[in-house]
Amino acid sequence: MLASRFRNAHAVAKRGRPLTDSVWICEAMAAQGVDVGSTYLNEKACAKLLTFIADAETDKRIWQVEASPYFSIMMDGSQDRSGLEQESIYIRTAVEGNVTERFLTMGQVPFKHDLSIIQYCLSGVVYQNEQSSTITIINIVFS
Repeated sequence: MLASRFRNAHAVAKRGRPLTDSVWICEAMAAQGVDVGSTYLNEKACAKLLTFIADAETDKRIWQVEASPYFSIMMDGSQDRSGLEQESIYIRTAVEGNVTERFLTMGQVPFKHDLSIIQYCLSGVVYQNEQSSTITIINIVFS
């Protein structure tokens, strides 16, 4: 019952739909005979379920970084229509020979110069790893 709510919340977020869509999805499931229960049938509950999913994903990324002897950070930026710089940060790890790349965060960089972009990158990485051991970044290479 709760598992289907998590799947619905994930589907709504993944498709960029409004959180209120989770309510009618549950109603449609109930009409098909699926037991979805009577609690947590609102957008606030959907938002709470999404925070649980986000926390679990963050924990996975922290584990990947801690389990990996090496990791790299990739960034990609572009200007939006208003002229603001938007940066996406990805992290690449190798654990037991399996290389994975995961989206870490996305946000706005206040100024379009190297120092501002580096500060944004480091703030995203430090924020994501507050609960884990200290990570030292040895070298930053611009390509």
